[in-house]
Amino acid sequence: MSFQLNEKRLEEKGDSILEGKRCEIHPGPQFILRRYHIHHNGHFTLTRFHYRDPWCTAATFSVSAVGNFVPPPEKATSSTASWVVPGGLELDYAIRKVTIVPFTTQSADWLSQKVNGSCPGSVVTDWKPLKKKGKVRLDIGSIDDSVCTEALGISFHELQLMRLEHRIPLSFVTFRRKFGEEPPGGDSARRYQTYLFLGAEGFPTGSRPTYYQMPLVLSQASQCPTCLSIAKASITSPPILSSGPYNADITSTDLNGQWISLRCEVRPYGLFLRRIFIFAAQDNHWQVQHSYYKDPHCHNPMFLLSASGIYFRGLPSSVVPDAAEYDFHIQEAFLTPEDVQFANNLNGLYTCGSGSNWKVGERGNLTRSGGCRELGIVVPSMERDLVRFERSNMDLVFLYLGETTEDKKRPTSFQPPLVQCSSPEDKATEDFFLNYNELRPLPLVSGSSVSHSLSNCFLSCLACFVLLKFHIIKTTR
Repeated sequence: MSFQLNEKRLEEKGDSILEGKRCEIHPGPQFILRRYHIHHNGHFTLTRFHYRDPWCTAATFSVSAVGNFVPPPEKATSSTASWVVPGGLELDYAIRKVTIVPFTTQSADWLSQKVNGSCPGSVVTDWKPLKKKGKVRLDIGSIDDSVCTEALGISFHELQLMRLEHRIPLSFVTFRRKFGEEPPGGDSARRYQTYLFLGAEGFPTGSRPTYYQMPLVLSQASQCPTCLSIAKASITSPPILSSGPYNADITSTDLNGQWISLRCEVRPYGLFLRRIFIFAAQDNHWQVQHSYYKDPHCHNPMFLLSASGIYFRGLPSSVVPDAAEYDFHIQEAFLTPEDVQFANNLNGLYTCGSGSNWKVGERGNLTRSGGCRELGIVVPSMERDLVRFERSNMDLVFLYLGETTEDKKRPTSFQPPLVQCSSPEDKATEDFFLNYNELRPLPLVSGSSVSHSLSNCFLSCLACFVLLKFHIIKTTR
């Protein structure tokens, strides 16, 4: 496979197989594992395994699509660079054939009814689940027209947006930080891994993506036990992961503390940001800072958005078994321009803070004006959210907050994970790449009961951020 991205080329002999590192939760929700075989000539075979649970232990059906990129990624030029999402490539594709294998009677009936509803006559005989008792009986639904899959909620528009990155595995950084030495394997443990980001389904449905899903990694990636299971799988033999839940030993109080973005994130319409959250469980207060940037490396700042309020835990989720419903009330919000053009654009918007006299580096109060309509901020307001935890094999705890939906209903999928920072009691001097210029303190929010804790947690957030800076030490431009 050969991808031309921003004048840098990744060469891999032969073809490449890329896979998800964990059971993915897509809107709906859909629980999916992905295995994408991309050939050096731009042809591909995409395989998705669908499950009924967020741990991918009970397969329902699998989908395979055969097609090709137009043009192939290896022939991509500067004309294919995305204007909406800097650092990404916009490609087109053609699907020649879609194959579906149901693994349960319920999914076989549902699939055949849905396909016949959108493309009458496509399913001539009833589909039956794949069974292996003595002789293998194989009943596969084959669809030559990919349009017929629309009723199934199956889309391949993710291929229209692509980005390739190289970075040091987080497991290497974590081991070195925890034990003060490099992990077994030396240079091989530090070797950069390849991450392929594909587009996330945007709004309206069917439009070209403007941000990314969770990345895929090469099937031979180290420190990826899930990859081995997916690599051995086929469309008729889905991978079955070890049983969940991932957060069985994490209590609701673990929301308490500081959480920070793993990498420079991209949100819809090419907005790049890093997030910092602080939760105080003793009085249910929370505070957030979103730092927005103009580039995919989060080097060129545009503005800071900070907010605070209170939160309440609700019932366990009825759609994602190991998640819980939370309501976040926004009581205060502040905006700090960090770019001259952005500050100039704010001046004259009388529904956004004071409406005039916005200056770079000066914080403006959005609370008195009821928010900022042009940025979609309403104060006071309440966000209905979905919260989920995961714990890694390196004792890292990840926090997933819900992906905001267009209709403002409670989410059914999640944003990129946040990592829990070390506690304020930890010695920041133990971190090995300390750079006090890398992270700014959160602006104090007047009247917030968590303000007094910010000075205590700053060093721990700083240490956590420096760890992540080392993790993102190299990214293709």
